Amino acid sequence: CDIEQPAFSSGQHIIVLEVLVDGSSNIEISSKLHLRYPYPSRSYQQYVILPEPQLLCRKKDGSLLFQGLEERGPPTRMLVAAGRDEDYGMVMWITILICWIGVGWM
Repeated sequence: CDIEQPAFSSGQHIIVLEVLVDGSSNIEISSKLHLRYPYPSRSYQQYVILPEPQLLCRKKDGSLLFQGLEERGPPTRMLVAAGRDEDYGMVMWITILICWIGVGWM
């Protein structure tokens, strides 16, 4: 999987955190979320449904202690920017032109 490819061209990725705790410790974890390019859209926007977070707790021996989250709401929909298929050629040629201008400038 290539994480730089659009979401529709590459598999999804997960984050696995291993935390060792003793008994009744409280743990707070936060992470930034990076959405990859969605399918092209004529309106320049596309709704993306974010996957639900999952929690797996295992014992030191590897056996599953519990799985899941206590509270789950409805799926999260997010409106993100999307490109248009019709613009591919123009974007490609402008990118090449700007690269050549940069090379010439140096």
